[in-house]
Amino acid sequence: MPLHLGHVFSELDDLLYQMLEWLSSSFLGSV
Repeated sequence: MPLHLGHVFSELDDLLYQMLEWLSSSFLGSV
């Protein structure tokens, strides 16, 4: 079963975006 790299990368992008969003919101909330 071949890996669909496009799908994997889009998943990673979503995770990274959510992590950045959470980090920025928690950081701004603590300031």
